[in-house]
Amino acid sequence: DSGALNRGGYVVTASDKNSDVVLIVTGSELSSVQSAGGLLVNDGGKARVEIDIVMETFDAQPSEYQDDVLPPWIRPRLSLEASGSIGPEQYVYLDSAVIGHDMLMTGYGASGQGAGVLVSFGFTAENVQYAALSVLERVR
Repeated sequence: DSGALNRGGYVVTASDKNSDVVLIVTGSELSSVQSAGGLLVNDGGKARVEIDIVMETFDAQPSEYQDDVLPPWIRPRLSLEASGSIGPEQYVYLDSAVIGHDMLMTGYGASGQGAGVLVSFGFTAENVQYAALSVLERVR
């Protein structure tokens, strides 16, 4: 939906309005995070994946739209950003978590195919699922 794209952020997948956890990404992490959402659903959970392409544009949207995308009643949130931990962390409550490559990386960079580089930094569906479950445990 190009209308949602123009609003800076939108819901990619959602179990329902009362999801257990919101997974927030900005781009390249989407595939791993969608897979993690599927793993959570397979385990009986409810996950919501939100992508925030342009935070400034999303922030300029009416609060009703922002709350529809990031329901304030869903406290467990996990922000994932491959380029660093700065970005969508502003949408995460203090008792939730932020994961960025600067928290995982032990060197100064990597090159290669995108999917392989993400795996080398630990951005796998299983690791995202584990992090989401950790957030759920902490928040509940």
